[in-house]
Amino acid sequence: MGKTSTDVFKPTAVPGGESAGLFDVVCHHVKEMTQARCAAVIVIDGESGSGYSVVGPLEAQVLLPDILVTPSPREDYQSFAIRTH
Repeated sequence: MGKTSTDVFKPTAVPGGESAGLFDVVCHHVKEMTQARCAAVIVIDGESGSGYSVVGPLEAQVLLPDILVTPSPREDYQSFAIRTH
C-alpha cells in the first residue's frame, strides 16, 4: 500500500497549547474585519504550531461541515460555490 499523508506528516497540534490564544485573537480579528457573523481560522504547522479557532454563534458554526466539505470530482467549482454561499 502507498503512504498516506499521516504517514509522512506528523501533526503537532496540542490541545490548549501555548498558541491556542493566538488563534482566538486572529479569528476575532478576521470576524471583525470581514463583518462576518462567524469566522474560522485553521493553522497547520505554523510558526506557533497548529490549531484552530471558531468565533460566532452556534447556529452559524453548525454550517461549517457543509462549507468545508470537498466537492465530488463530478461537481465543478461554480456549482460548489453556489451551493455553499
